[in-house]
Amino acid sequence: MVWTYRWLVLVVAALIAFPGWFAVLVLPNEYQVQTKVYIDTRSMLKPLLRGLTVDSRMLQNTALLMRQALLTRPNLEEVARRTDLDHRAKTPEQLDALLAGLAKRIKVEGKRRENIYTITFTDKDPQLAKRVVEELLNTFMEKALGDTRKDTATTTKFLDEQIALYEKKLEQAEAALKEFKLKNVGMLPGTNQDYYSRMQQAEEELEQAKLELREAEQRRDELQRQLVGEEPVFGIMPEPLLQQQAELSSPELNQINARLASLHEQLDALLLKYTEKHPDVQATRATIATLEQQKQAEEERLKKLLAAQPKPESPQYNLNQNPVYQDLKLAHGRAVAEVAAMKTRVREYQRRVSELRRLVDTVPAVEAELKRLNRDYGVIKKQYQELVHRRETARLTTEAEKTEDIKLDVLEPPRVPLTPIGPNRLLLSSMVFAGALGAGIALAWLMGQLKRPLFTPAELKEMTGLPVMGAVGRVRSLEHRHRRRTELLFFSLGLLLLLGCYGALAGAQLAGIDLHRLAQELYWSML
Repeated sequence: MVWTYRWLVLVVAALIAFPGWFAVLVLPNEYQVQTKVYIDTRSMLKPLLRGLTVDSRMLQNTALLMRQALLTRPNLEEVARRTDLDHRAKTPEQLDALLAGLAKRIKVEGKRRENIYTITFTDKDPQLAKRVVEELLNTFMEKALGDTRKDTATTTKFLDEQIALYEKKLEQAEAALKEFKLKNVGMLPGTNQDYYSRMQQAEEELEQAKLELREAEQRRDELQRQLVGEEPVFGIMPEPLLQQQAELSSPELNQINARLASLHEQLDALLLKYTEKHPDVQATRATIATLEQQKQAEEERLKKLLAAQPKPESPQYNLNQNPVYQDLKLAHGRAVAEVAAMKTRVREYQRRVSELRRLVDTVPAVEAELKRLNRDYGVIKKQYQELVHRRETARLTTEAEKTEDIKLDVLEPPRVPLTPIGPNRLLLSSMVFAGALGAGIALAWLMGQLKRPLFTPAELKEMTGLPVMGAVGRVRSLEHRHRRRTELLFFSLGLLLLLGCYGALAGAQLAGIDLHRLAQELYWSML
């Protein structure tokens, strides 16, 4: 069907291709102007002040941040005013469209490691493109040298305001904490101890004091039993009785016996829970063995002392002159005093435990409130110290920036380009040619659908729904065949002419022939 309307394809393609190619050639050229800037921020102060200052310069930012800084509306308006682009806009809407188009055609690229940044602008007018790039370069340098101090001053002012605010909060927190401590004197916990730790410690101290009191009472009672019946009177003391009295009247020996009895009780309790290999059991047995050795040594000493004493010349013997008896009385007095002291200690520990139990509902609440106040105070203090530290960092950074030498070197100044960078006329011409052929083929197919010819009996039967009884063939005469060959020859020539025009246009563009100037001259002559 398309082949039936082949002349339509050729005519439509020619009608679209030739005006399209002419329009592509008439399109204005696009010129690109760019400049390259090298930022030298090397300084002897940087390695010395590393970690003490912050690098806040815009020059050290990425190309994206630079582009955002340059393409703000105030900067674009300033560039448009300096290059007289604002005269093209008569209304605010036109000005917005002008600035939006200006921002799209500006590109800022760079490598942070190399500190080389490229500013590029594309326009139909090469002189205008050069002026826009120059203004962008000036704006960039002004911001690079001026915005840092402005930003630092703003930052310092903000930090001063925040420090003053947190200083007031810190004073309020300190006053609240002081008032709370004065109000709850006696109920505040000690260092690293809460209420339950204090209660447990007090109960443990009370139990230990009771144990020591029982031991002291046992020693006192033992000494009391040894003193029963012993009066300082004259009499005859037999030798065996004297020796027994000396052996039993040593206070050191009595203490050792009391400790041995206590350790044996403790050992029996441990053996109920642990085996012989348990460290506590082995340590207790070692202590008992040591005390047994001390007991034997003390008994030997007493025997030697008894042997060294002179025998009385008369049967009458004064018991008051017996040193063993005197030591026994002194030991008994010390034991009585120790029991009294231990009773006082037990009463004090009992008072503390009772006081803590009485405050079981008050002290935990006081401790919780104290923790909350300390936590709030710690957070505010930490934030205050951090703000002070950052203010000092900003101040030191400002002082370092005043002495730091920053160089901006324009590696490639903007210049008027001699050759355009676009549009890509070869690509556009190819697209026009392909579109023209496609439009002709599409129109021929549509005509075939609207005026569909019948080529076979089957197509006739399908269209009418009637049976086809027969078909008459067409016999082409010599004249008809000659006319058809002539038609195909002219169609081929027309198609080759269209292809030749496209090839000539593409070859001229690849060869660098300026067809744009010729097309513009023809266009203006027709106008």
